[in-house]
Amino acid sequence: MKYIIFISSALFLSIVGCSSTMGGYIVPGESIDRNLVYMVEKSAIDERGLDEIISRQLKKKGLKVYTESTDTSKDYDVKIVYGGQWQWDVTWYLLNVDIRFYEKESSLLLASAYSQRTSLVRKKPSEIVNEAISALFTLNNKEER
Repeated sequence: MKYIIFISSALFLSIVGCSSTMGGYIVPGESIDRNLVYMVEKSAIDERGLDEIISRQLKKKGLKVYTESTDTSKDYDVKIVYGGQWQWDVTWYLLNVDIRFYEKESSLLLASAYSQRTSLVRKKPSEIVNEAISALFTLNNKEER
């Protein structure tokens, strides 16, 4: 009986250790408009350049985007705020990323996206950011129909 409990526990923990989740949310009536200008606000605690990675991935999706650190004189319509959690497991890896889109004037949330990957299913930071943004654009395309 002890062996069955041990094997069941080990199996459960190994499945939990291999998890990944991603998704997004767009406020009803809003969309990710390709005609707007987006600005990625650099996080004060970001030491690994996630702002640049997010900016590159959004440019690949056809958005006009720049990072706050590159040019603060540009005007923008939507501010993008992000957060990421780095974890140590033999090497540093990005455990999760959360990206939020806010309307400039009112600071109302327009959309959000996230991706999380545990150590056993880790990917490069650019791939994790791309997963989150792709989930958001999948929702956006459904909303536009």
